[in-house]
Amino acid sequence: MTIVRKPELFNSLLNLSDLLEHNRFNGNASQSNFIPAVNIKETKDSYELYMAVPGMKKEDFKIELEGDTLAISSDKKMEIDDSDDVRYSKIEFRYAPFKRVFNLTENTINSENIKASYENGVLLLVLPKREEVKPLIKQIEIA
Repeated sequence: MTIVRKPELFNSLLNLSDLLEHNRFNGNASQSNFIPAVNIKETKDSYELYMAVPGMKKEDFKIELEGDTLAISSDKKMEIDDSDDVRYSKIEFRYAPFKRVFNLTENTINSENIKASYENGVLLLVLPKREEVKPLIKQIEIA
């Protein structure tokens, strides 16, 4: 008998492919790209995608599901007060447009019941699994 380790469903479900579309702050190439960090957790019933995006509002996000592609983006830009009576001595945090794209394995997610929320700087998407892909747990009695 050969035991083959099945690749984690998660790795095939959410294949992270970051699409960087003009993620520069003010177009200055010396400034770093803004790509929000993501954690993805699998439960028995769903996948939970957590995106760290502090200082934003829920209205700043655009979440689209097209076919098997989930896209999360924002066009928020850093607004710097450049009036004569304001002078910054240091600017370390920035907002810049971003787009993260995730490829979903076909027929794995119940797309009708995806939920999104934003609280304390974390965007949370709950992607429920379709009933057919939930793990079947069967108890086997010892004879």
